[in-house]
Amino acid sequence: MGCDCVIRGSKTGVSKTTGQPERATTARESTIVRSILALRSPDLVLVKVPAGPRLRGCPDLIGCWRGHALALEVKRPGQQPTALQAATLAAWARAGAIAAVVHSAAEVREILNRGSAGSGPRTGFSSTHSPNDY
Repeated sequence: MGCDCVIRGSKTGVSKTTGQPERATTARESTIVRSILALRSPDLVLVKVPAGPRLRGCPDLIGCWRGHALALEVKRPGQQPTALQAATLAAWARAGAIAAVVHSAAEVREILNRGSAGSGPRTGFSSTHSPNDY
């Protein structure tokens, strides 16, 4: 279940600056990040890296999956990473991490499931959780 939903920028659907009806847009990057962080698996730990000038180029999410470091740059559908972000992901990959640009939680599941082929039973993922997950 990816984050391919359509949202509007305001509650009314009318632009505050132009007074014209807003066009629907794809999900915000923060919405996609939240959907990825909602993935649950005993083998997966993900942490949101805070944005800031000292962390320019750092992946949006870092973590660990079955002993492998993860570096995920989250982008809205159709968007690409900056040159600095791409170079940082390449450095993570050279160091042995699973590094990728992702556009949805479904892409993250796909990447991890691809990585689990032949390495034992797959771990199920869900986008819901209970208080016992923490």
